[in-house]
Amino acid sequence: MPLFSVIVAVQTRWFNEAMIRIYMVMVLLLLQACSEPKTPSSYVQAELEAWVHYGSDAERQMIQQQVARFNEQQDAVRINAVILPPGVYHQQIADAAKNGRLPDILELDPAYVGYHVWQGHLQAIDKLLTDSIRMDMPSSLLRQNMVRGRLYAVSPTHRAMVLYGHRSLLEQDRLDLAGLMSERWPGAKFTGLIDTQARDMVQSSGSAAVMELDVSGDGQWLVTALLSRMMAGDDDQTAFVDKLNTPASRHLLEQVQAWFVRGVVDKRDGDAFLQGQVALALASQAEYQSYKQKWRDDLFSLPLWASGVSAGTSWGLSRDCRDKRIAMRFIEFLLGGKEASMMADATGMLPSRRSALMGRSALLDEGTTVFDRPMLEDGPLPPLSSPAYPALRNRFAGLIKDITGGMDEPEAVRLAMKDMTIIKGQYEQSMN
Repeated sequence: MPLFSVIVAVQTRWFNEAMIRIYMVMVLLLLQACSEPKTPSSYVQAELEAWVHYGSDAERQMIQQQVARFNEQQDAVRINAVILPPGVYHQQIADAAKNGRLPDILELDPAYVGYHVWQGHLQAIDKLLTDSIRMDMPSSLLRQNMVRGRLYAVSPTHRAMVLYGHRSLLEQDRLDLAGLMSERWPGAKFTGLIDTQARDMVQSSGSAAVMELDVSGDGQWLVTALLSRMMAGDDDQTAFVDKLNTPASRHLLEQVQAWFVRGVVDKRDGDAFLQGQVALALASQAEYQSYKQKWRDDLFSLPLWASGVSAGTSWGLSRDCRDKRIAMRFIEFLLGGKEASMMADATGMLPSRRSALMGRSALLDEGTTVFDRPMLEDGPLPPLSSPAYPALRNRFAGLIKDITGGMDEPEAVRLAMKDMTIIKGQYEQSMN
């Protein structure tokens, strides 16, 4: 064989063997790369920011724990919760929107959902919320977070008005629990019970005080109940002012004021119902645990669902949300039965989903049938979708304090309507 041919054959064989070695090394490297574990703790594909302004320490601690639990269950996804002061929170949102720095997720007071929608800070989520959760939530609570037929937020919890009573201080044949449960507050059966008990108390002790009715602070639950009765779900801000002076609204305000003037409402310092000084208390469900611990089997509690309920903290997506899919996954995590129940315990409220609420029948008397009918569905609603609602509601709360404090009712209403008309005009001008 010629020398040239021998050289070519040797080089070809060497080249082939070298290529085979290179291919083998590449395959080994690929197999090793596939077998090496990932580093999920340091590799984050999506990181979203949520703004929160819970007031109490218990609420803040709970949302921090919930965020941590959500993050632990995710692969390469993280939610960062930023807790801001409650006093200027909604102004901070407005300022952030002007500067193009809105977070992805916003926790809001339900009263401000409509305001932020009209300001363009929120985006609709009705097409993002899963059907299973939507069907598990009372429509009245969903509607409190709707504006012009679109859903912009959801609330894991809600509050309800509850009538508490001492069985030993009330004659059982006068308690029509089914009737009280079905009528809107303060209906004929409720006022009849109050009047009867007041007459009995005057005859036995000379005092007509039979009920505790807390109007301290912002009186949120009482204000919501009265507004719900007056507005009947009308979210027009003109109607908000006009309906304040209707015969039905005036009668309602006169009735509430009469209870204070006649001494039906206990005005002594301290917790009159907890101390056994009055037979009835009209308060939120947040009082249930302390009342039950004190009075045990002598306590009856009756949620007045027909008088309307108020949605708790609402969660929505900002207009600048970077990943709607992940953000909704977090919000629906908060709506889960276990998480909603834990937040309800921390806030003293009730979970909003029926499946979670069904496990909390301890708030009800044994034998009552409130769970045998659609719950919360037909309750009246305040005009939450109006951008003027927060300011109008604050002025209405001032009106309630005025009439329960003894101010002449017609004069108090006249002044409130004057102020509300100005507020309405300012918002109408700002929205044009």
